[in-house]
Amino acid sequence: MLKMFDKWACNEVKVIDPGLAKYLGLEDMLIPHTFGVESGKKYTKKSINIVERLVNKLMRTGQGKKKLGGKFIRGRGNPGNKLKVMKIVENAFDTVEERTKTNPIQQLVMAIQNSSPREDVTRLKKGGVAYSESV
Repeated sequence: MLKMFDKWACNEVKVIDPGLAKYLGLEDMLIPHTFGVESGKKYTKKSINIVERLVNKLMRTGQGKKKLGGKFIRGRGNPGNKLKVMKIVENAFDTVEERTKTNPIQQLVMAIQNSSPREDVTRLKKGGVAYSESV
């Protein structure tokens, strides 16, 4: 059985929200790196492992001072350093496991489930006045 970073099993992770289950990609893999095999194909992002999607998100460039991630990861010289970012994620997962005594991939899935929207808002217009109403 393959474990993520040779430490945590992805097949033990429980997804409570059935709407998110098919989009999280919890296949077993040793390192979260697919080498872009699925790039450019339609609807293939859902098959990529959720940890690899986190790593890819941290490798973006941008304004590191004010946004998520800080300059350490998001500076102009660091995109493309996937091994460096994977080591950062692995150390963060070690810290999460040390503090919570649970699988950090399960904690990541719980965080994604808690941040997903519960309801949608639609825009209604009556007599020239537009307002939002939850659906």
